[in-house]
Amino acid sequence: MPITVIDILRQKNDAIFPLLEDRDLLGGFRSVPITSGGSYPLTPDRDNIPASYRKEGMFVWTCDTGKLWRLAADLVTWIEFTGGGGSGTENIDTLPCAVVTTAGIPLALDGTGTLQLADADPVGMQEVYGLAQSGGPAGIITVVTAGLCSWAGAPFASVGQPVYLAVGTGITQTPPPGSSPAGTMILRIGIARSPTTIMVRIQPVART
Repeated sequence: MPITVIDILRQKNDAIFPLLEDRDLLGGFRSVPITSGGSYPLTPDRDNIPASYRKEGMFVWTCDTGKLWRLAADLVTWIEFTGGGGSGTENIDTLPCAVVTTAGIPLALDGTGTLQLADADPVGMQEVYGLAQSGGPAGIITVVTAGLCSWAGAPFASVGQPVYLAVGTGITQTPPPGSSPAGTMILRIGIARSPTTIMVRIQPVART
């Protein structure tokens, strides 16, 4: 049960030692390896932080990769945080969604202001509003409209190259036309930042 205190904690006799270790905090900030192959708490790597210690918005610095990560609202997805004048942080919005999502799936707004799956096909919803920040059921979700977003699909083969809205929903690095029907949208989602992340910059290019 919680212990109530009425003042700050301080080392006795001005001794020099830490009062807490980062791994003992709920949320906050901690510094760990991204993976260790071990189990918590002996090797408290990022992905093995127990659910009871996780809090939306917490930050983790992974020593072995030299990267900073922020925990998404689903308390599962880690989003790389690059900072620096807003160029690496994501612009996000929260909206109702009518479909099950996976991280990075492109979404469009229907006439009621509800998110639906985007599709480059001429009979689909071709205007991408943003990408799902994380996977989950239909309901209120967060979408990334610009900046860095995780991608849960097959890892990108060509890092640093554009990614496009696919026919039948999803993302591809091979844009239309190919065998796509006339009127297919060629819409650039952004750039593959890594095999599993996208730097989102939505740019309609053309129609076939």
